[in-house]
Amino acid sequence: HEYINNTVTSTLSLSDLHDGDTSNYTFQANNTLAVIGQEASLLVLYPPNVTVSSLSILLNETDSFSITCTSSGIPLPSLTWSHATNISLLPSGFNPITDDVVVMVTIENSGSIVKSVLSVPIATKSHEGVYKCKGENG
Repeated sequence: HEYINNTVTSTLSLSDLHDGDTSNYTFQANNTLAVIGQEASLLVLYPPNVTVSSLSILLNETDSFSITCTSSGIPLPSLTWSHATNISLLPSGFNPITDDVVVMVTIENSGSIVKSVLSVPIATKSHEGVYKCKGENG
């Protein structure tokens, strides 16, 4: 506490914040005349944490496959898929994937988790390569 001109100043300091620290905090002051309170909201932002269901898939042409990408973060991340067919060009050489007839991308939001499923109903040679799921939340 700090006293300046009959005014008390208090400071709440939080360090090593985690997403569980997101909350409303109430500050309360009282004396013999009154009790007053003030509420402040704290929203802890954190970068996306991305997990992918399959790290390696081996299949035959005409087989189907799907890869699930799950992410959390605050704010909730947006997920995008990209595909590279020429492994010698990695880490660059990825091309964005958009929803079309051959490759379907579905996205579900459920509270603090977003999930994107990349589905290929009939695999061809053009689907061979490396797939990348990227989470961004600005």
